[in-house]
Amino acid sequence: MNGCSVFEGFRKKPIIRPILRPRIQYLPKSMSEDNLRFIELPDGRRLYFGAGGDPDGTPLVVFGGTPHSRLQGLSFDAAARKRAIRLITPERPGYGKSDPLPDFTFESVAADTRALLQHLDINTFAVMGISGGLGFAMTLALECGSEICPLLIDVCGQPPLEAELKRRTPAKYSLVYTLASKTPVIARGMMALMVKFTYADMDRPDPKRLRKSMPPADVAVWMNPDLRSLLIRDLKEAFGQGSAAQIRELGLIGAGRALPWADLACQVLVFHGTEDMNVLPCNAEFVAQRTRAEVHLFDGAGHLIPFSHPDMIIDRLMESALAI
Repeated sequence: MNGCSVFEGFRKKPIIRPILRPRIQYLPKSMSEDNLRFIELPDGRRLYFGAGGDPDGTPLVVFGGTPHSRLQGLSFDAAARKRAIRLITPERPGYGKSDPLPDFTFESVAADTRALLQHLDINTFAVMGISGGLGFAMTLALECGSEICPLLIDVCGQPPLEAELKRRTPAKYSLVYTLASKTPVIARGMMALMVKFTYADMDRPDPKRLRKSMPPADVAVWMNPDLRSLLIRDLKEAFGQGSAAQIRELGLIGAGRALPWADLACQVLVFHGTEDMNVLPCNAEFVAQRTRAEVHLFDGAGHLIPFSHPDMIIDRLMESALAI
């Protein structure tokens, strides 16, 4: 269809009840290379991306979290194929195999993505921002306008910590963003230690350190061998060039620049777990207040809903926005 779909109005959905036993749909191993593609951008950099779902379906651009690789968005592959959705999962500068750009911004990433969509001859699309990818997804939606991008999906999204949102956020959660914004060298050292200990723990059959930092729903995801394998592969791809891109993104969030929410004309759909310990639920409330979004709160769920329930998110998306 190459973007020739029609997006219709939304209807309210009730809060979804506890989902501690996920229906797992994980990424086939072959997908990591078979769906790896790249384009050369006007400045000579290579932008790598994954392609999945139904190649003739409604295009959905997925901005992964902080950090991410193309594999993160492709976790929606099986659900997208069933629902006639075409997935495009770009890797931002310095992540995965995409060439770095030290001072990238929300706007520069949006420009890179528009070049990718032009190359793919996609004229209309929906966009999803997972966790730290929300600011990039929103910027792309703002720049393209609602006729080109009629739907923005926020999945456990972390907006920039503008003043009001920072007041709502406990200091222990905002500290890492503030450090990355003001003292990136210190933040990089802290992140290097965190990555080292995380790598050492996550390959163990019973990752005790991760257990202490996650709600039960996220622990259930990590304890599933197939899904844990997918998450580990995504993290290792994401950090293939080091942590500079992650520190840059955390700094963009911590800088607290207010996004022009009032200018966002497209429909907005929000998914968030009530027990999310990475991006607190107050962020979903903040987005909803500024966009009149349709909100789906998952009782008892944590931050890993995109990976444990891709089919549920895609199904709810398609029920709310009849984009086929």
